Amino acid sequence: MEDLKLATYITAHSVVKILKNEQFMIEKLRKLFKEIGVIKLYIENYRDGLLLSVEEITKAKRLFDKDFEVSGGVAIGTWGEGWGEKQSLGFNVTCISDDKNKELISKVMSQQAEVFDEIIIDDFWANWCYSERDIKLFNKKFGFNFTKDRFIRSVNSDPTLNALWSIYSADLLSYVSANFVINPARNVNKNVKIILKVAEWREDFYHRGIMLDKMKELFDYIYVGTESREGASKYGSFYIVNFVKSLVENKLLGAWFDQGNGYNWSLPTSITSFLQQAWFSALSPVKEITLFHALSLLEYEELTNALKNELPKIRNIRGQIEGLPLGIKVIPLQPIIPNSSDRYIEDYLGIIGIPLIPSNEINEGDYVLVNETLIRQGDIFSLIEKKVNLLITSAASQLLANGILGDEGIKLLGLDNSKPIIRRVIEGKAFIKDGRYFSNEHRRQRGFPIGPIFNLKQGDIILGISNGKRVFPAIYRTKYKDSIIYVLSVTKFIPYLVDYYPEIVRQSIRDIFYEYIGFSIESSNNLGYVSLIPFIYSKTYSVIIINMNDFDTEFWLKVSKDYNIFGNSIDNKIEEMDKYNKVKIRLKKNEILKLEINKS
Repeated sequence: MEDLKLATYITAHSVVKILKNEQFMIEKLRKLFKEIGVIKLYIENYRDGLLLSVEEITKAKRLFDKDFEVSGGVAIGTWGEGWGEKQSLGFNVTCISDDKNKELISKVMSQQAEVFDEIIIDDFWANWCYSERDIKLFNKKFGFNFTKDRFIRSVNSDPTLNALWSIYSADLLSYVSANFVINPARNVNKNVKIILKVAEWREDFYHRGIMLDKMKELFDYIYVGTESREGASKYGSFYIVNFVKSLVENKLLGAWFDQGNGYNWSLPTSITSFLQQAWFSALSPVKEITLFHALSLLEYEELTNALKNELPKIRNIRGQIEGLPLGIKVIPLQPIIPNSSDRYIEDYLGIIGIPLIPSNEINEGDYVLVNETLIRQGDIFSLIEKKVNLLITSAASQLLANGILGDEGIKLLGLDNSKPIIRRVIEGKAFIKDGRYFSNEHRRQRGFPIGPIFNLKQGDIILGISNGKRVFPAIYRTKYKDSIIYVLSVTKFIPYLVDYYPEIVRQSIRDIFYEYIGFSIESSNNLGYVSLIPFIYSKTYSVIIINMNDFDTEFWLKVSKDYNIFGNSIDNKIEEMDKYNKVKIRLKKNEILKLEINKS
């Protein structure tokens, strides 16, 4: 991978502080930026109602442009006093259909374009509002007669209404972006490049108007928020960049994360969380990483010093990686209606050692994850025609069993057509594999929710689940035409999959990945929060393994006999099994390991 360009962002409120204490602040910031390797700054002129003058921004630019690359920034989705209609979500955002807001957005953009040839838009840029005006426009567009209150009560429970709102939002955001963001800036500066930063909440993009195929046509570049704070899977910082890349292609420019705490924004995140966001962002296909924001780098000195010490290792490992990321493939579709159990499922599979990569390049023999969105918006039978193997989630398989694709969808699952589903959910007592029973009971509640439970007519049970009376399929394999179909009834309750099911459940899914690629993590002890990120170049795999735990961990790397393993940390003897080889991996807490696996 090419070397990273490290940037930071100076908010409008920070600019005011810098200009008031110019000499003191500039010396501190220059020293800090050079210490951590920042070479580019984004200087903001607007946030939360504070609009700085062209003169103020010009002065701020001149303070830095001899030592750093300097571009502009705007937070035009944020609302402040004197603006038009807003939506309050714990923070105030602008309603982009409001005429006064559109006028002020144009003013912000045109002023910033006077000073800079490049401007980045912070990720508040979306359609957040169910205002009276928006509902009237929505009614006019689709021929409805909703009141605001009735619409808000109905939109989340009516899939059709939700989908139509997504279409409305996407059309609105595209229109306002073109006419009140891009055009005003280019009327002032025809050479200005405008970057849209999208947030980390990809599952809600479409509902809030961020249709990436439209955005890539409007904006010069796309930036991605890789904030995976407390309470979120850190693998999501890697996955979302690859997801956006698959849709915007060479328009992808950079990733952006901050020091915020996921549970309380007034507190900083932990050092561990901060560095993990840095690692997953840096392993993604970006050219830049922006640290938000400059003054918080001064304020949270402990986090900044930790990053400064980690960056040489990040750059070193990133520089050794060649090729493209590899994993079970996911068709990159933006959900037009919200997912239920499959919401961010890729992020959580990624922290139990199952790599996933968004891709539109699907070839014979590939393994593809089938989620709710693919069932609703894609064409799984076209994948079958390509002789692709499918891993179908609990939620996706339930849609099929309910008949969303007719009798053929039920047949694809290998189910009894007269009664495809036995139960939506059961409380299992133990998982069963090869006659052995597996259950986690030490200082935990007994029992595991799992479902749906299918009435299997044709297929082989890979992993069973017993409710104390009968054994049902938890993971099974069936055949449909020339494709192998894996049905995963264990993904409905993600916290259980990640933390509470016995290890045999996670390992059974990893073994499916092994069948596809020829190597995987293997463990009989509880193993979570370990990510496997392989890259392929010719016949060589660069494999990154990340231990996200605050304790040491140990497992096996299981490798087909067709491969050889290399790495500075591989000093253990490779054990030869009947069908594969394996080597023991020991990782210290929060350690990152790079290996190479070559075809013999």
